[in-house]
Amino acid sequence: MVRLTSVSVAALSVTWLGAGVAMADVTAQQVWDAWRTQYVDFGYQVSVGAEEAVDDGLVIRDLKLLTTDADSTLEMTVPELSFTNEDGAVNVTMSPEMHGQVKGPADHTDPMALDMVMRQSDGTVRVSGTPDAMQHDFSFPQVVVDLHGTEDNGATSVPLKATVQMQQIDGSYLMSEGTLRHVVSNMRADTFTVVSTGADPETGEVFNLSGEIHGVVASSDAMIPSQLDPATRDLSQVLNEGANMQMKLGYDRAALRIEGNSGDGDAVLETDVTDGALDFNMMRERMTYQGSVGQTNVAVSGPELPMPLSLTFDTLSGLMDMPIAKSDDGQAFAVKLGLQGLEISEQIWAMFDPAENLPRDPATLVLDLSGKVKTAYDLFSTESLNAALPPITPEQLTINDLTVQAAGASLHGTGDLGFASGVQMPVGTIELELTGANALADNLVAMGLLPQDQAMFGRMMLGLYAKQTGDDALETEIEFGEDGSISANGQRIQ
Repeated sequence: MVRLTSVSVAALSVTWLGAGVAMADVTAQQVWDAWRTQYVDFGYQVSVGAEEAVDDGLVIRDLKLLTTDADSTLEMTVPELSFTNEDGAVNVTMSPEMHGQVKGPADHTDPMALDMVMRQSDGTVRVSGTPDAMQHDFSFPQVVVDLHGTEDNGATSVPLKATVQMQQIDGSYLMSEGTLRHVVSNMRADTFTVVSTGADPETGEVFNLSGEIHGVVASSDAMIPSQLDPATRDLSQVLNEGANMQMKLGYDRAALRIEGNSGDGDAVLETDVTDGALDFNMMRERMTYQGSVGQTNVAVSGPELPMPLSLTFDTLSGLMDMPIAKSDDGQAFAVKLGLQGLEISEQIWAMFDPAENLPRDPATLVLDLSGKVKTAYDLFSTESLNAALPPITPEQLTINDLTVQAAGASLHGTGDLGFASGVQMPVGTIELELTGANALADNLVAMGLLPQDQAMFGRMMLGLYAKQTGDDALETEIEFGEDGSISANGQRIQ
């Protein structure tokens, strides 16, 4: 079953940072009642050590939250929550330190657990609105989460430690109650950093990881069923009840460094990115991912490499838009991938082309596909996960753009293919244009990477299955027949 544990954890985390349910009065008791109801609706068991009414509000002590599914158990402890009435709104403060633990299945051969300590100071949360539509505005100068891997019995196991730190988090969160909860959120964090160390208990290989993201922004707009217990319902059921989500993430720049030591020396991977963005949409019928990163630099070094290596690219982008609901009719899909301005370091070039036979022009890869597919099941249902055959079958495929440019050669293609029910071979045509192939072959021969006889054989095949359209320029049409035949440039291949 596809569980919603990540949704539950996210809901809890946002609540820590000021989540809840724009303007009439709310009281401390109403805010706490709403929070408690939401915890239960998200599948948590809630226990409170003490609930004390004070002159200007309410104090909750020793709050414990527990949720369990087939894969893990999450337990959180909040020593104190204070709800203070002020001018028709409620100010919420919480303990500077909170604790949690995630445990794996008890019947696992090596049951593991992850201890968490969350620290914050001077955080402010102000709740306003109505009992059915509570607006939370929050600001936290700093939030630090320490993670430490342990065995289920508390003894130290695989040594894993990590610290996640967020600086200056500001945002808002509105939850409107109804048959479906309407949740709208916005958040910005100046910096997000992570530092982690660990080791393989069998080999002794150690690693160190450090990363940072600057200018993080996030927003979401979702409709969520009021009862959302991840232990009893899969994602498909929730979507069929009307759930949907739109989410946007972005950042200004990011960097990552990973160091590993296997005893033979240190291996290092470093990367930095100027900007990135991710859009995600999900509803009952469809799911869409769209993401991109800007100028990126990657460097790798290690004892198994002859020298440090590096590469850069200008942009990397992708799109996946696909149906996720069962349908006997073909439904539209789209897949896109783009890599622009890829350049490798001179050290890499020198390994196989020291004489500089090949052009050093930046490489480009573009893939743009669309078409129709049939879905035999709801993709996130238990039935789909247990199916013997793939839940998706193609019906029609259009190659809108296939472009590969590298080493002075360029390949461009388009096409349109159809797939009959129960037939694996498509019917249709693909049109290809190739430039610079002869020059590339000559360069590879000069470099000693391609034997002369193989280059001659390749030219002969191109002459047979393609036609010349210019200086070192060819084109061909590949046709897939209804009888299973394949031909190129009118010449039968199969």
